[in-house]
Amino acid sequence: MTRILTLTSWYPPHHYGGYELSCFDVMTRLSKRGHEVRVLCGDEYLAGGTPLDPAHEALVHRDLRPHWREGSDWRPSHRERLSIERHNHATLDRHLAEHAPEVVSVWHMAAVSATLVRRLKEHGVPLVYVVCDNWPTYVEEVDPWTSMFRGGVVRSALGRAVEAGTGLATALGDIGDSGAFCFVSAHTRAAVAGRQPWSYGCSSVVYSGIDRGDFPHVVSSEERQWNWRIMFAGRLHPWKGVDTLVHSLTHLPEATVAFYGRGGTSERCRLEAMARSLRVEDRVSFESLGREDLAARYASVDVVVFPSEWAEPFGLVPLEAMACGTPVVATSVGGSAEYLRDGHNSVLFPPGDPVALAAAVRKLHADPALRRSLIRGGLRTADQLDVDRLADVLEAWHVAASERFVHGTPADRVLDLPGARDALPNGTADGTPTEVLSAVDRLVESAAGRVLLLDSSSGQLAPLARARPHRTVISAGPSDCISRSDPESKVLRVVARVDRLPFPAGSFDAVATYGALEQTIDDTTGVRELGRVLKTGGQAVLAAASKDDVLVRRSKVRDRVRGLNRPAEAYFHMSGAVREYSLRDFEELISPVFHVRRRLPIGWRRGWRSTVASSLVRSVPLQRFGQAVVFDAERR
Repeated sequence: MTRILTLTSWYPPHHYGGYELSCFDVMTRLSKRGHEVRVLCGDEYLAGGTPLDPAHEALVHRDLRPHWREGSDWRPSHRERLSIERHNHATLDRHLAEHAPEVVSVWHMAAVSATLVRRLKEHGVPLVYVVCDNWPTYVEEVDPWTSMFRGGVVRSALGRAVEAGTGLATALGDIGDSGAFCFVSAHTRAAVAGRQPWSYGCSSVVYSGIDRGDFPHVVSSEERQWNWRIMFAGRLHPWKGVDTLVHSLTHLPEATVAFYGRGGTSERCRLEAMARSLRVEDRVSFESLGREDLAARYASVDVVVFPSEWAEPFGLVPLEAMACGTPVVATSVGGSAEYLRDGHNSVLFPPGDPVALAAAVRKLHADPALRRSLIRGGLRTADQLDVDRLADVLEAWHVAASERFVHGTPADRVLDLPGARDALPNGTADGTPTEVLSAVDRLVESAAGRVLLLDSSSGQLAPLARARPHRTVISAGPSDCISRSDPESKVLRVVARVDRLPFPAGSFDAVATYGALEQTIDDTTGVRELGRVLKTGGQAVLAAASKDDVLVRRSKVRDRVRGLNRPAEAYFHMSGAVREYSLRDFEELISPVFHVRRRLPIGWRRGWRSTVASSLVRSVPLQRFGQAVVFDAERR
């Protein structure tokens, strides 16, 4: 068995959300499986928290002093900050000496000393980071100690002087190569990687999970009677979509909404005032529930609404409702998009749209068969995403890290869920991307810095996802494309849509895409998103199959001669496309955002006729008839 030291800010019964509960669930299971677990965390306690098992509590050491306490205006003075740093570093050193861990499990570092991570790196102990939100991107800014030494040459110089004088780190440093990173979702991995100057080469997506013991499905032979009871669970905050839910009641005069969640008194008062102004106050209630009471409440309502408007790292509430056999209406943003499937386990609506939310609820009310189908799909989803499976995956990573990965890294986890939408019929044209791949590869070969390869559902660009010393590659696309990528390429893989890229502006030095714009409904937004994440003047390699392809035109003529009248999509080069472009169409689409430096018409490789045809389509008048066109462009 493995000796594990777990380092985190908060630990139940003191917790603010699913992050802390997941840590508790996993550590409880690892301890029961015989691993020697010790939890080192902050000394905060939540008043009225659920009592814990005394045997497990004996493993918990609440010895770290926080730099700040949530909900409090207290901030330490400069002298207190130094004292807290010295205390926390000495405490960590003591536990390392006493427990002699074979691996350290790093969870959340937002409230305790962020530089403890750097101390662990200096000790050389194997590290496994379990990243359930974006804390690596903001921890140095919110940490009162490290924030003093950020922002300019003078502050950086002061930090180095303080380090020399005290022996205490004043910056987190590059943690990308300090251990293995287990991200709760592909979205979270992309968000963290896109906001840091370093890469996370040893990483995986492990997905989160719920405790099915807390959320059992009670099988009943009778179908629930619809009573227009809506439930919200989670923190009360505008970016959780609570305003949208309250406004939706003006379009649902029969419905009531029960809010179960934590939030400040001011936020509850604000929502109550909003309900009064909309004259729906008699249909809105606010209550609090313990974790042990949630399942019964989920099972008592008609629908659980998850209206979040921010990019959730994962989102456990829909899974909890699914496990209890309750239909879900949700927005599917952030990490929740990786398991929410419209029509399979949920009904989805656009964030911030109360009319669409109301329409989704009415859709459920009008269709009992849909409700039954969503319940079945939700139960299958919840069975996959339970905390026991999460513990299995994290156990494998911690054991492998303790052995310093002598047997390699554990396999990536792949969810068994239907695609985001059904694919359209396969095209009849040849459509092999070999020539496109060669052209794109030549253009991006010399690209340095960060390179984004945005793929279609067919995974055409996956073979190009190769990391090199002078660059970091992120391969993005639909989940089925990502799961088929070469596991030996050692690049970051994320699930992403071209019209909703989870990266900050100016994140990449180069981008390349083939097929992604053809497979999105809003290709104009997709082009803008590509321009947004690319640095000004950065290289863009944009490839598209041509609907004027000579072979496609020949197929159309033959079908018409035979009396066959096929739809346009029957001639598309790739399955899943909703459109294809002519050369002019594609250039007009990208020209508002990108300046085209040159075109590379793509021909064929089938014999002497194809060789001749390929030579002809390189001439400007005939370029439109090639199999595809690759544009070498730059952001305006």
